[in-house]
Amino acid sequence: MKNNSPKTKDILAAAKKLFWKHGVKRVTVEEICREAGCSKMTFYRQFNNKSEVAAGVLEILSNEGQASFKALRETDLPFHQKLLDIVKLKNESSKEISREFVEDILREEDPILMAKMDELRKKGQDEFKAFLAEAQNHGHIDTDLNLDFVMTFTDKISHLAIDPMLQSHFETPEKLIKALTQIFLFGIESKKNTP
Repeated sequence: MKNNSPKTKDILAAAKKLFWKHGVKRVTVEEICREAGCSKMTFYRQFNNKSEVAAGVLEILSNEGQASFKALRETDLPFHQKLLDIVKLKNESSKEISREFVEDILREEDPILMAKMDELRKKGQDEFKAFLAEAQNHGHIDTDLNLDFVMTFTDKISHLAIDPMLQSHFETPEKLIKALTQIFLFGIESKKNTP
C-alpha cells in the first residue's frame, strides 16, 4: 500500500467485499476497480498488485478483531462469559465468509500473503497468550497448562478450517469456524453452557 488516501480505502473496501464472497484468487484487479469505481491506473497508484490489496484487507480484519478482543479483555465480565463472547466475536468476524476466502488465505501460497499472515498470526497469538496468562494467574484456567502448547494447538486448529473432510460436515465455513472455536474453548461441554 503506497498511501492511505480515500481512494485506497475505497479499493480496500471493494476488495474485502469481493474477496469475502469469492476468495482472493478468483477476483481480478479489474473487478476490484469496477467495485471501487476507479481505473486500473488509480489502483496501481495505490497498490503494486492484488496481493498487496489482500494483505491490506487482512490487516484491516486483524485490527478490527484485535480492537474487539482488547475491549472484551478490559471488561469486568467473569472469565467464562469472556470465553462465550470470544465465540460470538469469532462468529461475527466469519459471518458469510466464503470457503474460497478461507482456503486462499490459509493455504498461504502467495509470499506476500504468507508474510502478512505470519505477522498477524504472531500478533494475535501474543494477545491471546497474554489473555490466557492473566486468566491462569487468577485461577480461571489450569495453572499447569502449558500456554506454548495451547498456542501451537490453536495454530493447528486454524488449519482445520480448510480440511475437506471437516468442511463436508458443515454447510458453511462460518459454521465450521464456530464449531472449531467452541470445541477448543469448551471441549464437549453441554450445549446449554455455550453460545
